[in-house]
Amino acid sequence: CILLENVVGLLSKKHRPLLQQILKLLKRMGYLVRVWKMNSLEHGIPHNRPRLWLVAVLEESMVNVPQIPKSLTYLPSLSQGFVAIRGPLFVLGVKTKLTQRERSIVDRVRNELSGDSAVHLEKHAILIDIFSSENFGTWHVDKSPCLTRSRSKRGGFWVLQRESTLTQKEIATLMGID
Repeated sequence: CILLENVVGLLSKKHRPLLQQILKLLKRMGYLVRVWKMNSLEHGIPHNRPRLWLVAVLEESMVNVPQIPKSLTYLPSLSQGFVAIRGPLFVLGVKTKLTQRERSIVDRVRNELSGDSAVHLEKHAILIDIFSSENFGTWHVDKSPCLTRSRSKRGGFWVLQRESTLTQKEIATLMGID
């Protein structure tokens, strides 16, 4: 059995020929291949990370056809125990001081949230992307944007309520590592 996971960009017009070559080669080698797009948000982890999955099983050794996992009927929430929204948090390696640019992003988000009566700061985790440029510092309620390796090394995202970045344990949990 072969299991491959990659970016969904492999389905784009630019990269589709590469995916077609991989599929053709695997089929020529006697594999039954299934390819699908899946987001971890749809499977119990509040981490928005769409991925391409490929499962290949040798037809001669196959007992069952690989099935695509069904999506959940609900979306998970960060405030359901994935991220502590209470603070302050004193953990080695967690960023608690902001640069002027990062503070500007957090202040802009606070201002945007002040007019949104649907977001209750005491109930919902607010994650802010403080490591992007001021104009692109996005924020998310109860879910994590895509956590890349480089972003994870810097602490992931700013947790507004506790005024610190994510812990390494929280980052690992959001990536599905227990």
